[in-house]
Amino acid sequence: MSLADRLGARVLVYDIETRPMCSFHWGARDQNITPKQVLDSGGVLCWAASWLDERKIRFASDHHDGHENMVGQLWELIDAADIVIGYNQVGFDDKRMHVEYRRCGLPIPSPSKPVDLLKAVRARFGFPINKLESVAIELGVGRKVAHTGWDLWVRCITDELGAPYLGPVPQGGGDPKAWATMKRYCRQDVALTTDVYTELRQGGWIKNHPHLGLFGGDPDGCPTCGGSNLTDVGNASTGTAVYPAYRCDDCEALSRLPRRIGNTTGTRAL
Repeated sequence: MSLADRLGARVLVYDIETRPMCSFHWGARDQNITPKQVLDSGGVLCWAASWLDERKIRFASDHHDGHENMVGQLWELIDAADIVIGYNQVGFDDKRMHVEYRRCGLPIPSPSKPVDLLKAVRARFGFPINKLESVAIELGVGRKVAHTGWDLWVRCITDELGAPYLGPVPQGGGDPKAWATMKRYCRQDVALTTDVYTELRQGGWIKNHPHLGLFGGDPDGCPTCGGSNLTDVGNASTGTAVYPAYRCDDCEALSRLPRRIGNTTGTRAL
């Protein structure tokens, strides 16, 4: 039985790649670029996404689908999702997509609960580097697709004469071979994000994970995985109350029931 069938929740993992800004400027260092110097303010180039219970990774791009069609396809997925997982998606991906939705005349998608794995990693761990690939290597789940760096983006956003497109890349524009690499790269980022999420969810490492039991499952089940196999581990104390505490036998995450069993104090420190 799929996660969506078991819990009534649709969990989406996604990642975007963006094109850089283009501007007139006087030098290569310490530039203060004014709005009048900007030729193209950049935008989303492509995205990849998968439903957590499917593992099929979808992909759309300016080159393959046209810009508005590409944006609209992701809007439909986000709009249908109950929970959205990404790596720095709250601080970057979501906001960049909001710009694209507005540019394309689309409303804000239906509300969903975010699981930003960069925030989860920063809250729980002290890894030397918090980039997606570095964390994936630490967790033993893989690497990003190797590519030529800046040159890959240049080949995707320029025409056959090497001139950059100002605005979205037209459908079919850019180097097809570069776009094939970009597609593999973006899809692999989603696969890595999914595997990092799975590793961090096991053991309960994701702080404030959305309660999966509230999407049609057991409200008293494990908030992290929705399982019902819980072992009593005593009590959990907050600053003012005591609650029954449990560990999930499936994902090993800790949780507590919302109903308290007693107050710890009648007063609060100031």
